Amino acid sequence: MVENNRPKFPGITNPELGARKVFVDDSTFIVAEIKKSMESQAVCAKLAKDETDARMATQRSMPTSAAAPKDQSNSDFIRNQRQQTHQIIDQQDVALTDLGASVDRLGDMGRTINEELREQNQMLDELDDDLDDAGNKMNFVMAKLAKLLKTKDGCLLWTIFILTALLAILIALTIWT
Repeated sequence: MVENNRPKFPGITNPELGARKVFVDDSTFIVAEIKKSMESQAVCAKLAKDETDARMATQRSMPTSAAAPKDQSNSDFIRNQRQQTHQIIDQQDVALTDLGASVDRLGDMGRTINEELREQNQMLDELDDDLDDAGNKMNFVMAKLAKLLKTKDGCLLWTIFILTALLAILIALTIWT
């Protein structure tokens, strides 16, 4: 968006824009790689193998010998580690989902801010045009007033003053009645 409309973003320099693009691209790539590695067949196969091994270890660990308590403790450790791994994966999935939602919200906010800036820029352009028109009209009135004030005829000036006062009185009476 910044590249397409450079005049609206004078504070962002080309090196900063490049750094931002690299950051976004790198972050997107890292998130995709993490998701891909978490959903890979190797990870799924490893989890399935660990579950199978744990079941077999549980079946083998029936207390039949002196080594049985040690095997049971190993099985418990493996089961505990597997549960912790599942919890970590679930937490990472939640964190990635939250991160994705945050990125979507930021994108929506950016689009909203861009639209608001566009509307305000248009309003400022219209205000500038209106001020130019008012300035031109004011210059016209000031020129006429200057011409009137240059008049040396005192009688003409008193007549204008009296007629203006009479007009103000008539308007006041009309409003009050």
